[in-house]
Amino acid sequence: DRLFETKAHPASGPYRCVFYDLNSTPVPVDIDDRVPVDANMEPKFTRVPKRSWYPLLLEKAYAKFVGGYSRLDQCTPHETLRDLTGRPVTHIPFEERLAEAANTGDFKSVKFWAGVAKDLERGDVITCMSNVDAGDGIHPVCSYALLAVIPTVGESNDPADIVVRLHNCYFDAPTYTGPLNREDPRWDEALRHVCGFDPSREEHLFLPLPTFLNNFSSMQRCHINCGDRLTAAGKWTKKTSGGNPMFTSFRSNPIYLVENKSTRPVRILAELRHQAPSYTDSDGLNHYHQTGLASLQSVQAKTPPTPLITNNTHRFIEKGMMLDAREVCSEMELPPNTTCYLVPYTMKRGCHGKFNVSVYHGMANVTLTPLRNAGLTHEPVTANFVLRTGAQRSASVHLQVSDACDVHALLVQLNSGAAPGSIGDCRAEDALRLTAFDSSGIKVASSGDATNAREQALVLQLPKPGVWTFVAERVNRNVGGDCLCMLKFFTPTKILAKIVSVPSSNATPSKAARPGLAMTPRSLGVVNGDDAVHRTSRAFSEYLPVARLPSPELSAHAIEAAGPQNLDI
Repeated sequence: DRLFETKAHPASGPYRCVFYDLNSTPVPVDIDDRVPVDANMEPKFTRVPKRSWYPLLLEKAYAKFVGGYSRLDQCTPHETLRDLTGRPVTHIPFEERLAEAANTGDFKSVKFWAGVAKDLERGDVITCMSNVDAGDGIHPVCSYALLAVIPTVGESNDPADIVVRLHNCYFDAPTYTGPLNREDPRWDEALRHVCGFDPSREEHLFLPLPTFLNNFSSMQRCHINCGDRLTAAGKWTKKTSGGNPMFTSFRSNPIYLVENKSTRPVRILAELRHQAPSYTDSDGLNHYHQTGLASLQSVQAKTPPTPLITNNTHRFIEKGMMLDAREVCSEMELPPNTTCYLVPYTMKRGCHGKFNVSVYHGMANVTLTPLRNAGLTHEPVTANFVLRTGAQRSASVHLQVSDACDVHALLVQLNSGAAPGSIGDCRAEDALRLTAFDSSGIKVASSGDATNAREQALVLQLPKPGVWTFVAERVNRNVGGDCLCMLKFFTPTKILAKIVSVPSSNATPSKAARPGLAMTPRSLGVVNGDDAVHRTSRAFSEYLPVARLPSPELSAHAIEAAGPQNLDI
């Protein structure tokens, strides 16, 4: 009823239907009352039982909306539901591995189907896709609308006691012959009453849940009453197409901050909409990048927002399931009073395209903000060094900053080798950890237990200007080759930062030093920790207070002992 704006037969005007574009904007489509027919004067495409007229008009209007009758076979149930309603659609697979990835729940449990019944009560529209090899008279690779989930035995935890009622719009052969078909003798009076079974209603199919799961591969749930949304645009480019979480470049993907300002967990819908297909093949079929939506949370609750997403700084709340569809939608839960990271990503790196990201939050107090670069410098201060075997397993890098600020440090193992059996480049060969010390040699922050992650981040708030020491240590590796490393420092754009050498003990600030800060190049090299010192600007080093810091060996001994920990992604 909501699809037809025209409620009565127009005497001399067109019928008007309303569909929705990618941004959920209503799009009116006008048609006349003529439909294609075959040589026998029967409708050429949709065959409607009981000679109904409006389904044929709706099919014609939708064909006009998508670009012709020939394009109808290329429309997926997922896309069609969204075109008809303008509401987000989630894909619910009936395959355990995919269901676990999508975090949709245990589809074999009574609890899951009780939730589906509540979704139907709230007004959601759900369709079910049959298997390629469907039996029992179910048409293969066809959509059936889900009408009801019926528990036939009160308080039962046996999935076999659940009956699924489907809408049958296929009246040609084959016809349903499975359990609880129209001729099944198990239809006693009690079961008929519970299920509302009427043998004259050919458009209804009743399937016991085990039979249903044997013949159907997935459901598509259209969230009709999901409320308003927050939307932000994004795109994958040469620099921002980082691929899936198995690559260190995952953090290069566009990142969005989703903040739950309430004191309770909030369930949201996160949706990605491609603005255009990646390509269209010779048959006119649109193809889209295999895409997913991941939500992450900082390991430390008070850590400032950072684009440096690594294994030791963030944990996945949900990775979501990847789909090569026009829209990808996932349900996610936000912890109370928490800012989470929403990351749209593609299976492969180098996939370019524009998209929109939306968050449907209902009545909850939720915000959506693109992180971009978090106000940090695009060109970091860098230091290169080597961690050797034996006694020289640590290296110190001294960072000087002009004012109190947040520092985002990234430790990278440059060796090309990866851990045995690893996929992607997230795991390296050596277990490292990074620790920060103040000018008195007091430990102020650490990356945690040593891991073989190729990248480790350390985000800390420096309360004052001065020199701070960062010590990288190679743990429990007395044999093997050298470990080539790079340490990058990202600071706010207004902060002047550089790497300095440790001054001599009798160095005193110059009385003529002025508040102007002369800067040296932002990228310098270190070999074997302090074996090679940096050439620094005398004006800068004399203006800021500096102190002699512990040697790499002493700093390393001050770190709490911890064994190596393998990266788990």
